[in-house]
Amino acid sequence: MLVKIFGLIDLIGGIILLFSLQNSIGDPILLFFGLALIIKSSLGRWEEIAGWMDLFAGMFFLIVTVISIPDFVGIIAGILILQKGVIGFMGR
Repeated sequence: MLVKIFGLIDLIGGIILLFSLQNSIGDPILLFFGLALIIKSSLGRWEEIAGWMDLFAGMFFLIVTVISIPDFVGIIAGILILQKGVIGFMGR
């Protein structure tokens, strides 16, 4: 059950990241998902690549609020987070 909730966080975060490149999504939403992903990564999954991907994505959300990034970098990060969310729904 918890894996599905984490997968949902990844899916929503990936969608928000992809849409934030074309549209101006508010900083509080980006900050919320950035902090949620960083907290999720600190739950002790450091031996898996998934924990590192959460940390990267959370930091990426926080960086997007401060500076402008190229669109292709955001698209790649958004697709990786979406993929991770889909895998979270398919697992266990």
